[in-house]
Order: sequence, then C-alpha cells, then structure tokens
Amino acid sequence: MEITIPTFVPSLVTGIASSVTTLKAPPKNKQALFDFAFAGPFTGMILSLIALYFGLVLTVSTDAASYANLPALPVQFLRESALGGGIIDGVLGQGVLDALPPVTGATSASGAGAGLASANNLPLHPLAIAGYISLNLSALSLLPFGRTDGGRMSLALFGRNGSPPVGLITSLLLFLRGAFGSDLILFYTTYILFFQNEPEIPLRNEVDEVDFSRILLATVSGVLVLLTLLPMD
Repeated sequence: MEITIPTFVPSLVTGIASSVTTLKAPPKNKQALFDFAFAGPFTGMILSLIALYFGLVLTVSTDAASYANLPALPVQFLRESALGGGIIDGVLGQGVLDALPPVTGATSASGAGAGLASANNLPLHPLAIAGYISLNLSALSLLPFGRTDGGRMSLALFGRNGSPPVGLITSLLLFLRGAFGSDLILFYTTYILFFQNEPEIPLRNEVDEVDFSRILLATVSGVLVLLTLLPMD
C-alpha cells in the first residue's frame, strides 16, 4: 500500500503524541484498509507492554545507588493508565503509585520502587519509561476518529455512514477525559480534530464487509485501548 512519509504529531507532554500517514493510493477493500491500520499500532502496544514489563524488572534489580539516578515520571501521569499503572503496581509492589511522603535512603532491591518513590515522582528504568509512553501513544493511534489508524479501522468496520457518528462520540468522550485529567489526550484530540479530520480517500471496493476475525481483533484492541487510556482511579 502506497503511503506518505509519516508526519509526527507534537506533544507538550511526551514530545511526540503520534505519527500520521496519508494513503497515496486507494486500498483494495475494507479488509486491506483494516489490516494496514491495525498492524502497526497493535504491534506497538504488544511490544510496549513487553518493554514496560522488562523495564520494571530492571528497575527492581537496580542497586540503590544507581536507582537514585534513574529518570522519574510523575506519579499522577503513571496513574492515568489503568493498564500501565496496574502493571507498574504489580511488578514494583501494590500501592507504589499511591501518594507517598518523600523518603531518603534505600530499601532492598525488591522494594526499590516503593522505597524511593516520592509523593510526586517515581524513578524508573528508561526501558520502562519508553514502554509506558509508547503504550499510551499506540493506544491513541487506535482511537476511532479522524484520519488515523483507528479512524481507518472504524471506516472498515462501520462504513462511510457509520464511522462519522462513532468518531463524534469518541471525540466528545476524549474531550471530557482530557479536560478532567489528561493533557496528553486533550492535546492529541484537539490536534486530530483540527488537522487530521478530513474524510479518508475512497476504497476501490467499499461494498464487501470485513470478516469476523477482524471484528474480533478490533474488539480485543478496543478493550486494550480502554484499559490503557482510562485512569486507575
């Protein structure tokens, strides 16, 4: 499938919020469009989960002296993802993302996360940080609105008439989510609505529907997106 060079969506929170590619030639049918849109972000989510987990394992195994020099992310930012935050809680210790008073000194290696977390920040191995941020960015790409991968999946699933209402409902919910606690989601939603919201180019065949296996894949990815973008609270 012919596409343009990806355009990166800037973000004040993570530096990059997503990347957008434009189709240069019409896809063969809805299934081809779905496969193209689904493959990248979903693979990105799986790889991000793997990176997050092993990054947390490396965080736990870091000695106290090195742990003190690890980069840190705000606890509130880590709590913005139920899936990502839940994995962090599970590996570093239940309650590590609760507001904690600042402490000095180190605990045992197995309690590194809980022992050195402050009320505002949690030091993490760079691989864990990359995995957590990438997980959120991949989930954003799968949201069903605009000329994004998620929007293309929505077009493949619901057609020209069904995808606009899905996009409208999604954008309204995202604005509410962003306005009440997520600068990343608010910025991404605003950017897509203003700069990446034009209709997708026509497909060569818009009559044949996608098969059940792709509907199942869309359902699984939708659950992962919800778990990723909904907060822990």
